[in-house]
Amino acid sequence: MTDLLTNAKEYCKCNHKEIILEPILGAGTDGTVWQSQQGTAIKALGRTKNFLDELKCYRRLREKKVTEILGFAVPELEGHSNSLQVIEISIVQPPYLIDFGKVYIDRPPPYLGDPIAMSNWHTEGRDNFGGDWNKVQSVLGYLKNNFGIWYVDPKPANIHF
Repeated sequence: MTDLLTNAKEYCKCNHKEIILEPILGAGTDGTVWQSQQGTAIKALGRTKNFLDELKCYRRLREKKVTEILGFAVPELEGHSNSLQVIEISIVQPPYLIDFGKVYIDRPPPYLGDPIAMSNWHTEGRDNFGGDWNKVQSVLGYLKNNFGIWYVDPKPANIHF
């Protein structure tokens, strides 16, 4: 996390912003998210592929002027740094859809045709979302059909009611 924090601080310094260290807005295998004093989210990512995919998603959504999908708020891209692998986005309130670090863009995930993998995926989705799993699937279908984004990390922290 130290490298991610260093990158987030450097991004803020270069963009005349200040980072709020506590509380952390989010942390996971892809990166860590802090709030800036200016009310935006600063996400530092540790993996180049995840950074580039997430940036491409936010750019694609910005190009289409998307701020919500089926009633779920979607953050807007505010800025980024390729060299630091940092993305700055708006902060959204529930219901929201966030975290595009694990996606497939313009192509389906390789396991899509595997019935066992898909069964496990649906079981996990139902376990995570209960009766809201159908709504989550609608949001995922909308992303795929309208923007070519296969969102593969549906969990309550990322798709929040």
